[in-house]
Amino acid sequence: MSDREFGLIPRIHNQNKATLQWLRELTAEYPRHPVYGIDYSNAVDCAIVTCVVNYGGEVLLVHRGPNVLVYPDTWGLISGFMPLELPDRVILNELAEEVGIHAKDIATLTIAKRRLRLDPELRNSAGDYSRRWHEFRTFAVLHQEVTPITNWENREARWVPIDEALTLPLLPSARRTLLAWLRICGSPLV
Repeated sequence: MSDREFGLIPRIHNQNKATLQWLRELTAEYPRHPVYGIDYSNAVDCAIVTCVVNYGGEVLLVHRGPNVLVYPDTWGLISGFMPLELPDRVILNELAEEVGIHAKDIATLTIAKRRLRLDPELRNSAGDYSRRWHEFRTFAVLHQEVTPITNWENREARWVPIDEALTLPLLPSARRTLLAWLRICGSPLV
């Protein structure tokens, strides 16, 4: 699958007003949070970013803590809910906040087009999806290995070879995103 087929867009340059307008419309009636901007606590439709961070053939995984809103105590990728900002800015903030990676550490950052993701694990008692994830997948390749520094959201973070990563108890979306990255690369991570 080529970059074009997957919907990859270069960092920053192709982001536009349409993304912010879509986000404003999606969250227009959501409560606002003084720190995080948008309160997604009870929202069905959630805008999120998810990032595969790669260096030297390994990916950075985080072991989510017990106090995160969804999927506590599982392995996953760096991710976060979107305030009223463009995906590239959101993921740069999430990387710095969750694992101590900064823009200066990143050689390339690629953002895929938004996609709707439904998780069968998150259905309510009526069988309806309790969450619909509007996800911007992002892919960061670092200049050099960075020792991750975690915050309250994650118990630990570690660099893992891709084949080992796929054997861990991953969030369903993390597994799908890693497999998508492998399809794009056509081979193990570089």
